[in-house]
Amino acid sequence: MADEANSVSAGEAKGSDKKGNKKKESSAVTHYHELVSTQEVAPAAQAQASVSPVFDLAGTLRDIKKKFGVESVSDFSGGYIKWPVFPFGIPSLDTMLGIGGIARGRVIEIFGGEHVGKTSLCMRLAAVAQYYGIPVIWMDYEYAFDVNYAQVFGMSFDKNLMVFMQPTTLEEGFAAIGIALSNGFPGLVIIDSIPAMQPAEVLEKGLDQEARIAIRANKLSQGVAGILRPIGATYASVVFINQLRTKIGARTNPYTPEFEKYVTPGGLAMKFFTSMRLHMQRVHTESWEKKNKYSEIRVASIKNKLARPYMECVLTLYPGVGFDIK
Repeated sequence: MADEANSVSAGEAKGSDKKGNKKKESSAVTHYHELVSTQEVAPAAQAQASVSPVFDLAGTLRDIKKKFGVESVSDFSGGYIKWPVFPFGIPSLDTMLGIGGIARGRVIEIFGGEHVGKTSLCMRLAAVAQYYGIPVIWMDYEYAFDVNYAQVFGMSFDKNLMVFMQPTTLEEGFAAIGIALSNGFPGLVIIDSIPAMQPAEVLEKGLDQEARIAIRANKLSQGVAGILRPIGATYASVVFINQLRTKIGARTNPYTPEFEKYVTPGGLAMKFFTSMRLHMQRVHTESWEKKNKYSEIRVASIKNKLARPYMECVLTLYPGVGFDIK
């Protein structure tokens, strides 16, 4: 009987504690609502006026233009601006890029594995630009340019439309680009390719592998940063062709995703400075008329600052003929 009495009294005590807690919570909520209802809220206009005085934006713009020049401030009050482009002349690719081609006044990177059509696509781009009377500077760092193959894509070697160079060092190429831009060059610059660009210091001193990688990445970063403003002023475009390298240990690890197994040479400069990055990958190869073969190549926009990124299309490349533009 004593145990039953104790259990009953304990249950009553717990019930009373729960009721007491509920009463405390309800009273606290009631008190909170009373405080909120009695609190005075200042009007929005008075709060905004009390934060800061009226800012003279027109005067600020006037002073900036006076000190740094009229061109230091851009006016986009007109709304949507159609960005000028260099088209590829391939409807599926130009549509995939969102603006009808690669953006003028920007740095572009086209990369992929071996024999996927990187140089062929750039030849097509150069041929279309020359068709519209735009000059092209082609820098062949790999010393592997084929004139006959370039003519298949329609490239012209007229002295008023084509400047062909085979620079010795990385610095020589960027110096030539700087000279062209200082003279108002409005065309297309194609550099083939980043892994073949060697700084003068590396060629002269014969440094080890780690030093070569670090110096080239540093020089490349400085060179690209130095041409960003000039190409924006002349609406020229610089297209870098890049390759892929397998990461150490990536192939042996079965848990590594496919897109993380490779890296592009040249450091991180291109990933940050470029406005567009196009990844090319061969997806299918088939015989054609029992002699030649045609290849289907997937082009994906890994980065696109002027339209929607992560879009892709499939191109068909016929050897000795060119891209299918239908």
